[in-house]
Amino acid sequence: DSINTFDNARHKIKTLLEGRGVESNNIRMLSVNPDEAIGETLPTTLENMTTSLDKLGVRSSDACLVHMTSHGSHDGFFYIKPNTKLTPAILNKMLEQTCGDQPTVVMVSACYSGVFAEGEMQKPNRVILTAARNDRPSFGCSPGETYTYWDGCLIQELPGATSWKGLYDSISS
Repeated sequence: DSINTFDNARHKIKTLLEGRGVESNNIRMLSVNPDEAIGETLPTTLENMTTSLDKLGVRSSDACLVHMTSHGSHDGFFYIKPNTKLTPAILNKMLEQTCGDQPTVVMVSACYSGVFAEGEMQKPNRVILTAARNDRPSFGCSPGETYTYWDGCLIQELPGATSWKGLYDSISS
């Protein structure tokens, strides 16, 4: 279920965010891989996701950014151990409880990830970038790759991005 491709992207995104001025104490990391889920990196569970977001203590002057990379399914589920599924409704509830009305960016790299850009996830304060439409697989998800194709594009374009729309346009082209 877990491949290094996902953890490689997680590590690199953290480095890029720190390079853009995000303090490391404002970054929470989770992993499905038991070898990675040590120290400050927690095992990926719904409870740890909620707790991690909550512990950030988002204030009125803050914004939220969530990057998720893993497997998705036709049903739009983002798989989490142990045998749990993160749905758009569950993620929306987490974001409402922790990020509230603050500007929030959600980046989802998974097959069929477009489902996370629909319905209750759509809010005026949210920007949602996904690797695929709700009816399409993504690609590059294999143990032989450093990153998924979309995460690789994200990692390449993020340092020079000046807007979320510009980033999306760069990744999509």
